[in-house]
Amino acid sequence: MNDLYRSEARDAMGRTGSTIVLLSPPAAWWGSALALALLGTAVAFVCSASYAQKVSLGGELLPAHDAVRIVSGMAGVVVERHAADGQRVKRGQLLFVVQGEHLTPQASSKEASASTQRRRIAHAEAGLAQATARIAALRGGIALAADGVRALEPLVAAGDVAADSLRSRRRELLELHANLAAAEQQRLAQRNELAALRAEWQQAVVAPVDGVVAAPLVECGQAIAAGEQLAQLVPPQATLKAYLHAPSRAIAEINPGATVHLRYPAFPHQKFGVFEGKVVEVSSTSLRPQFVAGQGRYLGPLLDGVGAREPLYRIVVELPAQHVTLDGRTHALRHGMTVDADVLLRRRRIVHWMLDPLYSAARRLH
Repeated sequence: MNDLYRSEARDAMGRTGSTIVLLSPPAAWWGSALALALLGTAVAFVCSASYAQKVSLGGELLPAHDAVRIVSGMAGVVVERHAADGQRVKRGQLLFVVQGEHLTPQASSKEASASTQRRRIAHAEAGLAQATARIAALRGGIALAADGVRALEPLVAAGDVAADSLRSRRRELLELHANLAAAEQQRLAQRNELAALRAEWQQAVVAPVDGVVAAPLVECGQAIAAGEQLAQLVPPQATLKAYLHAPSRAIAEINPGATVHLRYPAFPHQKFGVFEGKVVEVSSTSLRPQFVAGQGRYLGPLLDGVGAREPLYRIVVELPAQHVTLDGRTHALRHGMTVDADVLLRRRRIVHWMLDPLYSAARRLH
């Protein structure tokens, strides 16, 4: 059969046709390799990387031991202030003098009441001065009477003077002693009356313990209410800690030892940085937000506003240092400074976060 075709035809039938050649420039190979490398890096990052869940809280710096609140026992006006911020004071040292005001709607009535009180105090002071003068006179009379008795005793013994004269002088001496005792009782009563009048008119507020004055809240001439806080006393060399307040929805995963990132608004973190502290205590009992806010406590961004109605828990954080440093200068942290904090709860892998919807669906199916 091969004889039917020419040799040229047989050769043409044996060829399969032309060959298609695909050109691959070097840039395409480099691009593919780079894409594969980026994909591998992304997969490795997703599988190995993790992130920390955190909760943002607010609070303030307070001494580790509770500060002593200095309050006024009466309503009135601060007329003297002897306490400066940071001043060390001893127990019993005068801090403030509060002058009482019997407040009435009319200014003239208030002035008349103050004038009456001043007259009563002046009258009591005059009575006390008279009682003191009477006591001095009686003591002088007693000394003279005692000298007279001593002078008569040898004369009576010698029989030169009648014994009745000596007995009369002794009775006079006893009467003077009785009068002296009565005068001293009267002076004590005058002192008590004057102290009571002065207490109604003015009150001296003294330091109940040794300490350092922190955050005096009033100035001379300022009107205050009874029981209003005037200042605080903190123990000398007190160590400051951050006292935070967390809502009940965020407290479950906050435990002692948790890392806390601290920012002090007084020292902007853009310049001074962020500081790392540790949770040392988590309260087991809750406080109402109204109670915490009523003490003037800073609640932070999570709780500020009218929506903060759930119970709060106190978290105590140990600070890394009692000061911050910038450009070689040390700035001491102060009692009452506000602090913003991020409490790190737990670390979670990104791949788990991405697959969490699948895990949730699988749990629902089972």
